[in-house]
Amino acid sequence: MAAVSVSADGHFNIPEGTITIVGRPSWGEGGEDSWEEWGVDKTTVKTVTFPATVTSIGWWAFCGCSSLVTLTIPNSVTSIGDGAFWGCSSLVTLTIPDSVTSIEDHTFYGCSSLVTVTIPDSVTSIGQRAFLRCSSLVTITILGSVTSIGEKAFWRCSSLV
Repeated sequence: MAAVSVSADGHFNIPEGTITIVGRPSWGEGGEDSWEEWGVDKTTVKTVTFPATVTSIGWWAFCGCSSLVTLTIPNSVTSIGDGAFWGCSSLVTLTIPDSVTSIEDHTFYGCSSLVTVTIPDSVTSIGQRAFLRCSSLVTITILGSVTSIGEKAFWRCSSLV
């Protein structure tokens, strides 16, 4: 694999050929972790560019990316795993593409700076505690195909009116 690194301004290009991004929560042990494989300190990443090969954001993929500010998930991504953005406390801007069909449990748990989210028409379910503790979330737009919303999906979203 070619050398990868985070730029001085916090930008990270996910390596070409990556299909699934996986992570490990800071309290977890074992299992794969793309960030370790890439040799990248994910706490320094502010923005990300995905190659067209990425089709899946796996469990805990961006968990602990505490400096991540903005993220545009590409149309090539069809699934986002449990806890994928857990604790991304600086995440303000997020774009979810029409290719995603579900938002799993705990996906955005603790994204306390997230202000606005639009759930595309392709999404049919929102998992348990998906947006728990998104205390800055002011607006969430659900475009119509959601048929199930899990328990406490928006619990402690104190800015929602």
